[in-house]
Amino acid sequence: MADTEDIAAAADRVITGGIDPTEALRGAEAQTDAEFADNVFKQHEEAINVTRKESYLSATNLLRVKEAKEGKKDTEWDKLDPAQLSDVLSTSVEKGLTNHEAQIRFERDGPNELEKPKRPTFCVLFIIQILNLIIMLLIAAAIASIVVNATSPNSDDPISYVEGIAIFIIVFLNAGIGAFTENQAAGALEALSKLSQPKARVVREGEEVEIPSTHIVKGDVLLLGVGDIVPADCRLVIADDLKVNEMLLTGEPDDVSKFARMKKKKKGGDGGGHGGGEKLTPENMAFSSCMVTNGKST
Repeated sequence: MADTEDIAAAADRVITGGIDPTEALRGAEAQTDAEFADNVFKQHEEAINVTRKESYLSATNLLRVKEAKEGKKDTEWDKLDPAQLSDVLSTSVEKGLTNHEAQIRFERDGPNELEKPKRPTFCVLFIIQILNLIIMLLIAAAIASIVVNATSPNSDDPISYVEGIAIFIIVFLNAGIGAFTENQAAGALEALSKLSQPKARVVREGEEVEIPSTHIVKGDVLLLGVGDIVPADCRLVIADDLKVNEMLLTGEPDDVSKFARMKKKKKGGDGGGHGGGEKLTPENMAFSSCMVTNGKST
């Protein structure tokens, strides 16, 4: 049997491991020294493992938030909880951004749209018209006509150059008309796209406001409803029976159910998708240009 000093020493070790010393002492009375020491060691080890696991998870979350803030690697938005999202994006889920902060971010990051190629100028369009194969052949014919007439016995006669000059005038006039027409058409399409610009509902300073979708900035709280086109990739915080059609993104014709919860990975690859397979997109994310077909979300 364990003597008094051994029991006291074992109790001290148990306390440092977070184990109830009273229970350990009760067990010591019915065990040999070796059995008692082995039991205490196992309980101590279990307590340390639990503490290590909790510390690891906490450190992992903190590291994930830090890396997202510093932009060291692509952020896995579907693995962040609402509190971490607010921290990373410096925003409030309830009140959204302030108008001043939204303006600063808009000026810093630019509009919420794909980068458009620069509209060609009139001079560029004119050169493109000149470089057309048929136009270049006509220019070559005009030059050949002028060279032939310049080397003929009637080179001093201005009338002999009329044919070549006429071809040049027609070619450049045609190129100018073509460039002007294309430039006008591009301007009309640009004006039409501005008139048909979609709107988005966001929360700014605690109030629901409607803004052009191109004015959405990182950290905005979006409000989605049935019939809305998702204006930007977003992480769902609240989802009420939400379904989204992602055919444009994945080619899948069926509506996809979305949830705000963070998905936990399961062993065996069972992602809970169609046919028991992994879903093509995270269930707590909605992506730009997809249509909301049911429910609402934030």
